[in-house]
Amino acid sequence: MFFTFFFLLCSVVHANNPFFPIEKLYVQPSLSSNIQKTISTISNNPQLVENLKKIESRPSAYWIDKKEKIWSNVQTIMNNAEKVVFIIYDLPNRDCKALASNGEICCNSDSNCDSFCSIPCQYESNSCEVGLYDYKTSYIDELYALFSQEKYKSKEIILVIEPDSIPNCITNLGQNGCSELTCQTYFDGIDYALKKFSTLPNIVMYLDAAHGGWLGWNNILQQFQALISKQQWTKFIRGFAINVSNYQDLGNSACPYNISSPITSDSYYNFMEILKKKNTTDSCGYDPCDFGSQYNAANNELNYAQLLSWIFQNDKFDSEDQKPHIIIDTGRNGNPESRIGSESCKVWCNVYEAKIGKFPTTYTDIPSLIDAYFWLKTPGESDGCINHEQQEKCKVNDKNICIRYDPNCGTHPENIGYQTYQPCPPEAGQWFDYQIKMLCS
Repeated sequence: MFFTFFFLLCSVVHANNPFFPIEKLYVQPSLSSNIQKTISTISNNPQLVENLKKIESRPSAYWIDKKEKIWSNVQTIMNNAEKVVFIIYDLPNRDCKALASNGEICCNSDSNCDSFCSIPCQYESNSCEVGLYDYKTSYIDELYALFSQEKYKSKEIILVIEPDSIPNCITNLGQNGCSELTCQTYFDGIDYALKKFSTLPNIVMYLDAAHGGWLGWNNILQQFQALISKQQWTKFIRGFAINVSNYQDLGNSACPYNISSPITSDSYYNFMEILKKKNTTDSCGYDPCDFGSQYNAANNELNYAQLLSWIFQNDKFDSEDQKPHIIIDTGRNGNPESRIGSESCKVWCNVYEAKIGKFPTTYTDIPSLIDAYFWLKTPGESDGCINHEQQEKCKVNDKNICIRYDPNCGTHPENIGYQTYQPCPPEAGQWFDYQIKMLCS
């Protein structure tokens, strides 16, 4: 009887979950080929080889971070996939707070800013009419033209929309390239993308919502909800993607929380009281980043997901129950002890001693809320490179090859490359042999 009930419950939960069954999701051939190259360099560690082989056939998301990929890589994937996860990631003035992933489209129309929108280019932007037009017509419209082809109507497409963009405009407005102009461009670009893609019935979308260590505070959550609600975006999205490309602790279990309770500060801090009572290493209150002392109840991503559901309880989403559904990136958050304490947890670039997290699955701790644990950032792909001015060893042929250098890479003891015995990480998105061996060891 129990088995029958459990089976029926799982069937109901998974019935409309776009990630189910996980086995149908696209596996990138590059992951397998890169893993095989890494294995070929290992001579005396059979356990590491076995661990690497376990991940080479797992699905992960493909990042569309350049226009040139659309009619080459993306089209090839569409020809071979039944169900695929794409990251939409090419806004003008992209990645305005960080530098490791600055993009190709700029608000600044100066010729020096063509193909690479550096922070100086972002600073000097006084209009984004040309950049926004480029994003809409050369990126979103081209993707739409590809996705809408008759031969792809039976394909299931899951889109994660523009990581880091809206969160940057909530917490980092006025810093680096995150100007009012940049943020308005983000809003206009995302609005266009959501409305365009929502007309295709085989597309499901999730909007990036950073992670609990970024947006988890009560006042910041309320700002995030107010902005999304004002833009009326929830009707186009199934929910949110969290912890994208990051290392935040998933959590050992989810604290039970009445997410239908009234949205008040008292409700939020009542949740914190639950966490304090369960703050042990094997409970929902485990807090390696010490968020509790900062009055942040999102001590792990399971609890952050619940807080998102709570703060958006009055908004209606594009889902069967009209509630937000969450996907959590678990590609590299398998060792929360790799970062202990609030300062250490700010480190996000090639974290040393990080480990692979949960393998992609739809069997989550809160199946009614969390659609999947998934590898939105493919394990083994670098977060960013190190400038030779920070590390002399990172100079090649007397030249600095780290074009998109971010000071968050290589300046912290938790960064790979900080120690002299560690190699220099490559540019963001490139395969990092040292990192994948560490993640799987």
